[in-house]
Amino acid sequence: NFTKFQEGITEIRVLLENGEAPYMRWTHWMRQFSRKITCPGKGCPIDDLIRTAKASKAPAPYASSKSFSFNIWNYATNQHEIMEEGVTMVEALQDYLSETFEEFAEESKDFNIKDLIIKVRKKKNSSGKFVWSFSLKQVEPMSGDVLKAFENRYDFAEYYTPPTIEQVEQLLEVSASNAKEYVDKYNEI
Repeated sequence: NFTKFQEGITEIRVLLENGEAPYMRWTHWMRQFSRKITCPGKGCPIDDLIRTAKASKAPAPYASSKSFSFNIWNYATNQHEIMEEGVTMVEALQDYLSETFEEFAEESKDFNIKDLIIKVRKKKNSSGKFVWSFSLKQVEPMSGDVLKAFENRYDFAEYYTPPTIEQVEQLLEVSASNAKEYVDKYNEI
């Protein structure tokens, strides 16, 4: 279950320990499959395509981007989900949490990130880009299903195991006539 933030307010709880960072990985969006893949690193054929395009000043057929993932409890869906977002949203959330931590420290209160229920606001600005803002709904220790979700968090190192170089090469060679056929071939590889 991946979190799909709608425009407006979504209440979440970040299922991290204090000092624990979101899982970061480099990804490539493969438009033909409507899927992101984890970059396998050195020798990645997609990285080679990007470098070749840049060297010849041609548009790159693919892009690389940082993706950050962490476990959350989404109160809108009332379930444990994977929140996967880019740098803009995650940096804004980290800034908010740092400010919140400072406020708690000034008030001599204990702070534990997993005890915060946060309101996430997603809205479009005048240029049509999404802007994120955050506020604290309440501080409440975890219990029930939320505590179970925390205890059963996804292991992202395992979940996002990168494909092999050979698998990426196979994906690049796929040709199909429709979206379903592309996804079927993606799943085969």
